[in-house]
Amino acid sequence: MQSIGSSFRQQDRSIRLTFSYKSSQVRLISRQILDKRPPSSDPLLDPQKDDPQSGFWIELRDREDRAVYRKIMHNPIELSVETISEDSERTFTRQPISEPRGTFFSVIPNLEEAESVVILSSPLDVEARQEAAREIARFALKNQQEEIQ
Repeated sequence: MQSIGSSFRQQDRSIRLTFSYKSSQVRLISRQILDKRPPSSDPLLDPQKDDPQSGFWIELRDREDRAVYRKIMHNPIELSVETISEDSERTFTRQPISEPRGTFFSVIPNLEEAESVVILSSPLDVEARQEAAREIARFALKNQQEEIQ
């Protein structure tokens, strides 16, 4: 009798990626295979047809560096923190974080054709957040999944 985990095919599995960041430097710190159906992709961008977009998202790319999956996210890199204001007119205010650091994760599909995971983000500066997103990190997926735990 097959266990529930072994009845899942590769494409029915997901990978939980855990990232850490310090300022704008992002590192992949762990991967975990999940026996869980993956979330569906957001619309893929065609660099030849679509205008550049602002925001934050993760893409899976194939061997030819074409996007095969896209997950749009709220930017997890915190640049400011909400604090209580001393101004009686405003209860709360935002204060910049001098050295942003933290951890975030994303669940992606375990796609056979995916060779790399790419993180794209608009500039982190508040005044430039509407500018087009650019690649801020890239990590290989192939030949490293065996070490995931």
